[in-house]
Amino acid sequence: MVFLKNEMNTGSVEEFDGISLIEWTEDNKIKSLKEYGCNLNNYNPYQHSDNPQFRDEKTNWF
Repeated sequence: MVFLKNEMNTGSVEEFDGISLIEWTEDNKIKSLKEYGCNLNNYNPYQHSDNPQFRDEKTNWF
């Protein structure tokens, strides 16, 4: 897993933990590519209850 951060020309900044899962062919070509991202500001929605308590916030693109 790696930490990724970018800044767009508009000034917006994105930060997240991510991973690329790559499966290769025998002749070193990409057979499949899956990418995953995780918001740095994560939480356990079951921390205080058996019923999930979700935050009212915008979901990131990943």
